Amino acid sequence: MNLKNTFWFFEKALTPEFCDKIIKLGIKKNPSLGVIKKYQNKKITSKDLKDLKKTRNSNTAFIDDAELYKKIDEFFLVANRNAGWNFEFDYYESTQFTVYKKGQHYNWHADSNGEAYSMDSGPSFKGKIRKLSATIALNDSKEYKGGDFLIDDSNPLKKKIYKVPALKNKGSVVVFPSHLHHKVSPVTKGTRYSLVIWALGFPWR
Repeated sequence: MNLKNTFWFFEKALTPEFCDKIIKLGIKKNPSLGVIKKYQNKKITSKDLKDLKKTRNSNTAFIDDAELYKKIDEFFLVANRNAGWNFEFDYYESTQFTVYKKGQHYNWHADSNGEAYSMDSGPSFKGKIRKLSATIALNDSKEYKGGDFLIDDSNPLKKKIYKVPALKNKGSVVVFPSHLHHKVSPVTKGTRYSLVIWALGFPWR
């Protein structure tokens, strides 16, 4: 799938006060180590942990907040239209609050491989895939170093990796197709807070 726009960006779209509110909500959830699919619903051994952290090393918690979803909806709708994707979607997963402390990172990965959710995931998920992803910067890069957000456009004609430096500004939002590979480079100082959301829809026909 060749895309005219790899991502759509909203700089400082959320107020600092709102971002602080989300950080407080997330911290109260006591974030724990995030896992990747191969380790879901599995007791992780010390060997598994070492392997997991090569790909993903960050702490996460999930937040459901009505005001947050209302704001998020606008970003997805505008990005989907303005970027020219025009993907069909009708549901959002719970928002994922993520904490990256010194040395933590998330290596190259895609949020969707085209595999649809099963009935076990719930009726709102059944048969749907992640179509669009969004990442929100909850704190400013003055509070940390490293933690760069990068996206691979997956287009063999361009073969370009984009760094999104403006995403290090508090309240900024980036929306992008969920099948694109992306990463967060290691944080070298301080703590990076972010929020991730996925829009679901039925597979393309």
